[in-house]
Amino acid sequence: MAWSLSFTVDAKADVPPGGIRILPTNSGWNDFSFNFNALISINPPDGRQRISVTAYVVPLSDNRPRNLQQWIMTHPYLLRHDGAGDAPTAPHGRLLFATLIGHEQGYAQLAKWARDEAELRSILLALNDVLLLKESAYGPDITRLLVQPPFTLGVLRSPAAYRAMRRGMRSLQGRQIREIQETRKNFAFRAQLHGFDEGVHDLSVGFQDLGLFEDRIHCLIGINGTGKTRLLREFVLTLGELSGKTDQAATPFEESSEAISEPEYDGPPYNRLLVFSTTPEDRFPRRATNEGNFEYQYFNLVNVANASIPGKEQNPLTNLMVDLIRDQSQFAGTQLTRFALLKRTLREHIDLDMLYLPVLPEVAQDSFTCQNEEGDYYVRALDILVMNEQRHLLFTSAVDTARPMGFYVPSGDDNRIRLLHPSSGQHIFFRFALRLISSIDHGTLVMIDEPETHLHPNLICEFVTLVYTVLAATKSIALIATHSAYIVREVPTHCAHIFSFEDEESKQVHIGHVRMKTLGASIDSVSQAVFGDSTARKYHEKFAADLSRSGMSPEQLLAEYGSVLSPELLIEIRALRSGSGN
Repeated sequence: MAWSLSFTVDAKADVPPGGIRILPTNSGWNDFSFNFNALISINPPDGRQRISVTAYVVPLSDNRPRNLQQWIMTHPYLLRHDGAGDAPTAPHGRLLFATLIGHEQGYAQLAKWARDEAELRSILLALNDVLLLKESAYGPDITRLLVQPPFTLGVLRSPAAYRAMRRGMRSLQGRQIREIQETRKNFAFRAQLHGFDEGVHDLSVGFQDLGLFEDRIHCLIGINGTGKTRLLREFVLTLGELSGKTDQAATPFEESSEAISEPEYDGPPYNRLLVFSTTPEDRFPRRATNEGNFEYQYFNLVNVANASIPGKEQNPLTNLMVDLIRDQSQFAGTQLTRFALLKRTLREHIDLDMLYLPVLPEVAQDSFTCQNEEGDYYVRALDILVMNEQRHLLFTSAVDTARPMGFYVPSGDDNRIRLLHPSSGQHIFFRFALRLISSIDHGTLVMIDEPETHLHPNLICEFVTLVYTVLAATKSIALIATHSAYIVREVPTHCAHIFSFEDEESKQVHIGHVRMKTLGASIDSVSQAVFGDSTARKYHEKFAADLSRSGMSPEQLLAEYGSVLSPELLIEIRALRSGSGN
């Protein structure tokens, strides 16, 4: 579709049917001497109601002028372009200007208003929208613009504009999420999985009013092979299919259910899902398509490449860290920014003072810039936070999002740094904390598969504390499939769902609860309650039984094995001997 695109400084100028008008606004304002504020008005040719959105329109001719209104007034021959929208507005193959809608909601409004995807695309092409043109033949031009002062200072100074650039494409793709105000609502999910004697996995999740304690974490725990992860996968697919039926849209997943019969679900229509996995071989959906009222994000904390942005040469973790540094708003309910919450969470285990972000050569001469052993340029993340506003904006825009960030220490030479190598557990915990704090929104269902992998028990406790904090702040809940008693002791009994086989011969799985009070219980008590059935023989128990039947006197046992036998095992050997009459 073709539009008649016009620039004007007259607010009373009419917009004809099939016309797009760009009007400078806020003429008395400046962002470091730049002013690209504009109001875009669109009058469709079919009589529909007009729409107007605020935006930033950056001229790209005449050595990058600093003021949109002045540019319009001094270039009358550029004021009208008929037939715009079939291709970018680029006379003689050169982009005349570039546009960013002023806030994320503006993209959502435009996407909802447009008659169809083709009309929406024609409008964005006519406007030379940077989100659309980044993926076009003009991508290199847009990439250069995004790191230059007119854009970094004159546009991205606005937090709303920065968020529009980072998240506006989600709205353009039709993601209109209807938020669930409170996710702590009872639900039941039933699925008949292959390999379990045609039995049914029946999971009922209930919430209780416990005063100051909010039961937002539910654990799925049991021995290997009881179907915990497979049940979560079926739950993800079922929620996606439910969203499609509700919105009369296609299911958002390409993957198919592997259940014997159609799973049954009775509960809230959870439409924001975050899935974390520490198993490279897991079979959760990697991404969702045609999402509509359904938002799905998958993160593999081990295989970082798997979690990269598909089709783009970008490092997702570096992008997320820049987002946290730019976002100075308080994280809901915590009185902290997201970055401050991350720093507080990691302080006992990972020193963010040592975190460095890769930057482009454009800031190589700045005194804050360092070089690693390979000669690549970096800046310390905490240094960006203390820069003045103008410098802060220039550096956050100069971060090289194609390269990974890293932990470094000064090497002794001026502005030289040496790479550190944190443990695998520290890496996992850092990635999880960054992903969770950056990605979660209000009313999210979080699923985490075996988070204890690579984590020291102390890190597991910090992990649970972080999850509780973030869930409470966002009115979200989490389902955690785990084998760790350290996680189970952090939840009350009704939140610990024990997966076990009905009996020794059957492969049917029962999902129930232990009788003990799990919250704050000892690790040994939790382990015995969850895993301590009579069919599980431990090697130390076999060893104790052998020694009790050995005929050795207590003195001989101590002389031979005293250096390795614990007091508890000696007591067990004595009890076994007393029971057998020895």
